Amino acid sequence: MMPARASPREFPPHLRLPLKERFRIRRVLLPIVLLALALVEFVPWWPAGHRVVIGDWVAVDGLPTSLGAVRIDWSYILALPEIQRRGLQYGPEILFTYGPLGLFHTENVPGRLLALALVSRGVLAVVFALACWRLVGGVRVRSVGARAAIIAAMLVVWLVAADARHEIYWLGFSILLATFSFTDERDRRRPSPLVLALAGCAAYASLVKFSFAVVAMTLIAIVAVYDGLRRRIPVTPLIYVGAVVALWVAAGQKLTNLPEWVRASVELATTYSDAMAKGFVAPYTLADVTLFLVAGLLPILAAAYTARREAPSLLLLLGFFVVFFVQSKHAWGGNQLEDATTSLLFLTVVYAAAIPFASLDRRRAAAAAAALVTGAAAGAAILYRYDAWAHTLLTRPWDAGVYVERKAASASRIVSGRAEPNLDGVDRMRERIRELAQLPQLSGTVDAFPDYAAVPVSLPTVVYDPRPMFLSINAQTHRLLQADARFFRGPQAPRTVLFEVFVYPALPHDRYPATADGPSWLELLARYRAEATTKDFVILRRGRAVPYRLKSLSERKVRFNERIAVPEARHGLVWAEVDIQRSLRGRLLDALYKLPPITLTVERSKGPAQSFRLVPEMAREGFLLSPLVTSNADFVLLAQARRGHDLSSSIGRVSYLTLSTSTRLASVFRKRIRLRLFRLQFATPIAASPLPVEVRRLLSLKRIQDGFERGIFPPRLSATGESGRTVLLAHAPMRSVVAIPRGSDTVRIRYGFEGTSWRDPAHHTNGSEFRVSAVIGHTTALLWRRFVDPVTSPDKRGELSARVEIPPGARRLVLDTLPGPKGEVAYDHVYWAGLDFRRGGRS
Repeated sequence: MMPARASPREFPPHLRLPLKERFRIRRVLLPIVLLALALVEFVPWWPAGHRVVIGDWVAVDGLPTSLGAVRIDWSYILALPEIQRRGLQYGPEILFTYGPLGLFHTENVPGRLLALALVSRGVLAVVFALACWRLVGGVRVRSVGARAAIIAAMLVVWLVAADARHEIYWLGFSILLATFSFTDERDRRRPSPLVLALAGCAAYASLVKFSFAVVAMTLIAIVAVYDGLRRRIPVTPLIYVGAVVALWVAAGQKLTNLPEWVRASVELATTYSDAMAKGFVAPYTLADVTLFLVAGLLPILAAAYTARREAPSLLLLLGFFVVFFVQSKHAWGGNQLEDATTSLLFLTVVYAAAIPFASLDRRRAAAAAAALVTGAAAGAAILYRYDAWAHTLLTRPWDAGVYVERKAASASRIVSGRAEPNLDGVDRMRERIRELAQLPQLSGTVDAFPDYAAVPVSLPTVVYDPRPMFLSINAQTHRLLQADARFFRGPQAPRTVLFEVFVYPALPHDRYPATADGPSWLELLARYRAEATTKDFVILRRGRAVPYRLKSLSERKVRFNERIAVPEARHGLVWAEVDIQRSLRGRLLDALYKLPPITLTVERSKGPAQSFRLVPEMAREGFLLSPLVTSNADFVLLAQARRGHDLSSSIGRVSYLTLSTSTRLASVFRKRIRLRLFRLQFATPIAASPLPVEVRRLLSLKRIQDGFERGIFPPRLSATGESGRTVLLAHAPMRSVVAIPRGSDTVRIRYGFEGTSWRDPAHHTNGSEFRVSAVIGHTTALLWRRFVDPVTSPDKRGELSARVEIPPGARRLVLDTLPGPKGEVAYDHVYWAGLDFRRGGRS
């Protein structure tokens, strides 16, 4: 006779706890654990600027070692508090992906806001923990083991979110609100206090980042629809709307600006994937796409399979599908697969807790459980491949305890006043940025273009005066591009602009440089003069506006892969407007996934063809096509157009262009592309003013670069000379030939070594030789030579110069850099810093 089986809801008798003990664990211990973990995990306790390493995982980065590290993320982190301090208005004055509460999104909060950040984030963490406790505490499963597995899964997802993946936290308020509204409270006349608290927290999250607002507004709207169907007062939606309005006003914003910010944010969200994606699949793989779809859709199918065919269940499924859709756009368009996957894992836990397994037959329950486990496994596989912290949790779970302990210790020190507040960390960050930027003393209002907002924010002697979209990497719609151009055109424009030309590294190449806030280039060229250069920036100073006009050169319909000749503009500056429209199939693909990237390939008279990404919305607004500006030195030469000097031939005029995309997916775009080309002309004075000495030096470097004949590396311009001056890197061995201006009898040459060639005692150069020769008829005569070893001769480590006599009849000058003894070329990082031809002692 078989022994009687224990109830599926109970442990075996020898392991069974007394009823009172089980009640204490479920009702007392679990919420305490969740509250404690939430307060540690979701409140910004890490002190800013302190590097935290746990095993092989860098939990918190320390101070940056290069200025490039603060180009984007640290720029908005430091800019948002300054925007709040100045009381700038979101909508008319600031248009950004983060809202007026976005400064509380990270752990790097200025000291004046630290207490408010800790308190508000603490309240949010408590509400989130209580909601999660209610969710996992009310699961409807047949066994204690299943209940424990769901609770454990929730804790694991929380820990995975430790690597700055707090999307689940910000999105969780609206997700949990909708879950409770359509399950436990579907028949209640009034929502519970916890649901109302979730509505307030969802409103807070909506003003942190607009992607959170999209999810919250969608789920709140679905709840409102259900309230309408039930003919009851929509209390939860009203609380959400009221909280949004109250928080908006409390943040110092005018209520009339809220619709404009929402409208601009919607436009930004709808174009985000096209602008930010690095490829149709890249930087991920088809396997990643498949795993993500499995992780997102299988749990939804499990919920749909077990759901009742009633309005609440169907509306909740619709809401969850919207969350999945938003996260998929975030993953592929924003190249943030790990963040989106973590959110899907949180959704999977919500599904597991919301599905009434106890009331299902075993077949349906087993099928639903299998789908949930498979979806979770797919998500875990993605994180295992790409997320260092998730990989650590799966391979060394004990590091999670180290993480919790160290962050809890940091929280204890801050609360007790025994630690440096975040104020000191943020100040250290600003100080480090000032050290890295190495700028001269500036005053007045300053903006940085196209990015690097962190630099002017860190200067104590200036007023940060940002344009509406203060990071041009996100200026991708008509509204944003024109708002920035109007800003520079108007009287509120800053006195100084820190300008930089940078080609973002991407796969396989990146945006055409002049498309970064393209219309603003016109205003900067017309209203600012290039006053000075540093290692990283061209310092533009506002001056007298020089009128300009765009004179039509051609307008035609072109096709992909068609090689198009660019009309030779007399003054060399060519403006382009490229209108690429999606087909019906393209609109559908863009809605479901994203479009394949478009490539612009340009050919110049010298050098190989170069390819760049072209974002359709940005290309439609117009950009400077020719010359191709790829460095700060190029822009300094370009800026001389307002003084009456056309130096586009020295920069590199574009002679041909080709537009292309994936051959297999070309049908997602219309076959005909509208291409308009214009001549950009500035109303300059009849007599052009003399070129500054620095510009003449840059032109001489361009001539050396254009005269390159042979070498192990082609020469390139770099701001690595003395005091950040632009020099021409000419790694030995290298030869260039330049023409000698008629009548020149002497030339002063400037040359030297980069610091990287001698600073490291273990890896350094053994010297290089510089030579200058002259071509006279069919012979070459050596005029000057100098061997330099900066390791053994410290006095030769700076920029050096020499005066060389030019013999009569010489027409070309040959510049050689040669390796040191035995032909060793390692660390021969030499450069030319300029050629100054003279006649009778005058330049």
